[in-house]
Amino acid sequence: TLLDALFDVLLEWELHRAGLLLEEGIDELVHMAWYESSVFWTPKSFRRFIKPRLAQLVEKSHASGALFRYVITKDWQPIREDLLELGVDCICGVDPVQDKLDLQEVKSTIGGRVCLMGGINAAVMLTQWSDEQIREAIRNAMRIMSPGSGFILFPVDNVFCELPWEKVQLVIEEYQR
Repeated sequence: TLLDALFDVLLEWELHRAGLLLEEGIDELVHMAWYESSVFWTPKSFRRFIKPRLAQLVEKSHASGALFRYVITKDWQPIREDLLELGVDCICGVDPVQDKLDLQEVKSTIGGRVCLMGGINAAVMLTQWSDEQIREAIRNAMRIMSPGSGFILFPVDNVFCELPWEKVQLVIEEYQR
């Protein structure tokens, strides 16, 4: 099909790019999956078009001794078991605010089988919430997500230069506590 042909061209380019990075001895290959969520693809379409090609990238990364981080910040829950089957090492995008994720549910279903990165939100929390709300969100994320499994506290989607530096410092200080 036309989609298969398009995805094959994209995969060829992505494998080449990954190969160049992996030759440099990187520790982790990061795949930006902004358009691979269930916003754009049904789980069935994901499994048909994306998953088999993604498997090649994960395999190439692991064969070179590098971890594979999958950045997806919205509507990834319907494909979470697929990501585990693929051997993704880290899911970056555990966002309790914009993705409305229940951290306890995420922790209980896949915590311990993959590193989870997120727990707090940058765009809303760090621009609109009070300092105490931010502190409480960090404490909540750490209490739920940290015990017994890989967790990286990270403000999803990222810390951008528009964020007030005081809020970034607040996140760092609360994390250190």
